[in-house]
Amino acid sequence: MKHMIFLICFIALFLSTAQAQHKDFISKQHRISASIPDGWDQIQGIRDNTVLKLARSGKAGQKARIAVVLDNIPNGRIEPGFDIWNMSDDDIRKAIESGAMRGETVTMIDVGRASIDGIHVVWNKNRRSIPDSTLWEFVYEGIRGSQYLTIRLTSVGNKDWFDLNQSIFAEFIKSLRLNMR
Repeated sequence: MKHMIFLICFIALFLSTAQAQHKDFISKQHRISASIPDGWDQIQGIRDNTVLKLARSGKAGQKARIAVVLDNIPNGRIEPGFDIWNMSDDDIRKAIESGAMRGETVTMIDVGRASIDGIHVVWNKNRRSIPDSTLWEFVYEGIRGSQYLTIRLTSVGNKDWFDLNQSIFAEFIKSLRLNMR
């Protein structure tokens, strides 16, 4: 009986500790919330248009970041009723490949469309060859009202590290709420 009581107390303590590690991010100002993945740290002191930035390091020095950015769209820049899903895959690819900076090579892996909390987004996966390393990206982009939304996973390291972080990013995306009241 003593062992059973000890086991129950241990399980209760473990569950309360596990729940205490779970962190939620809420920005009423930006009407966004998300669950911060275990093992990821929230970075403070971010740029004005970055709503949330998370970081994680691997045992072999790899790095991964998740960022949620909202940029105001100037009046008249998009047509009323514009739906980002109407962009062709070729247009998405050209936009990403034209974003190469400092002579890097951008290799598009895949593109597609999704909906995050009711907002139409396009997504792309790409690999960028940068000096001494490879940068992997998984990016969602869309329009929320008068704001351009970018949700980005960047991962510096090998493909296995990217794949591991991509599965965590998928869970982050599922938790993301973009229309908080």
